[in-house]
Amino acid sequence: MRGDAATPARESPGERVTAEERVRARDFLDLQEGRGRMPLLGDVEIRELLQSLTSVDLSNAAFPFRAAAEIDPDDSAHPAYARILTELHVCVADVTRALDTFAMGTAANALHDFGWYKFCDWYLESTKIEAARATRGPVLSFVLNTLVRALHPIEPFVTEEIWQILPHDGRTIVTASWPDLAEIPTFAAEAAQYAAFIASVERIRNAKAELELGPKEKVRLRSAPLPAEIVALLRELVRGEVETDPALPAQATLEALLAQIDVAADPAVLRERYARQGTKLDEEVARLERKLGNPQFIEKAKSELIAAEREKLAGYQRDRDRVRAALEALPPA
Repeated sequence: MRGDAATPARESPGERVTAEERVRARDFLDLQEGRGRMPLLGDVEIRELLQSLTSVDLSNAAFPFRAAAEIDPDDSAHPAYARILTELHVCVADVTRALDTFAMGTAANALHDFGWYKFCDWYLESTKIEAARATRGPVLSFVLNTLVRALHPIEPFVTEEIWQILPHDGRTIVTASWPDLAEIPTFAAEAAQYAAFIASVERIRNAKAELELGPKEKVRLRSAPLPAEIVALLRELVRGEVETDPALPAQATLEALLAQIDVAADPAVLRERYARQGTKLDEEVARLERKLGNPQFIEKAKSELIAAEREKLAGYQRDRDRVRAALEALPPA
């Protein structure tokens, strides 16, 4: 039942929900329950922050503005919370319009996109750095409080459970007011800055994949001087070790500064990986050379099998040559 409720709804009532959509719905509900509890019951530091917020009236329209006033507008942690509040405003507006026209699928998709990708994937990860402490508790509480109210018509039971462990007014979410757009501030410029940061993180992650570096492996980032909070975020989100290069030109905007970050793997890590790959490829080449050099195999095997083994050998030889060239191109240890 809960899985069906969370599934992006069909506009045609005669269509059935697919098995894939049921899995998506179940995963989204599991994520909500886990992340909904995290600020209060999981991460100790966040729980301690929110313990001081239990007497805060979250229906007060000034609440997010009090959170915003706690940090310097020039602080690089600001774009993260500015973007999540701006995206929350957009999400609530979209959901309200959708529900007013009974477009349940549109409403469910908007909530799924915000909750899964923007809130859990990006904002929660960005709150782990020290610079985010000033706004982490208040903004997490405010966003979750607003999100569960917007989700309640679609997922009544999960949202009631999360609501009960958040600072809130009233005995039940059923009697809570619908989110008011006037209560959700927007910061267009700062949100755009964080969108540029997200694009930069995705570019670095793609570069790590091309370098065959795992998510937890460190990567070297060469850049002009970056704000300390951006450096901390890059260390947290991409395991990036920033090396400042004074020769790089200064940039007028954060977007331009992020765009010029150069990505490179640690030579020691690459040397070890290429050496390991080279050894394995040497073994495969030697094995296939022995096999194809065996007269009995050539005499008894079908021509298609022999051709396939020769093609496989040629592939291993090409890969070995590529790995050897990459190893030789690395700077000396």
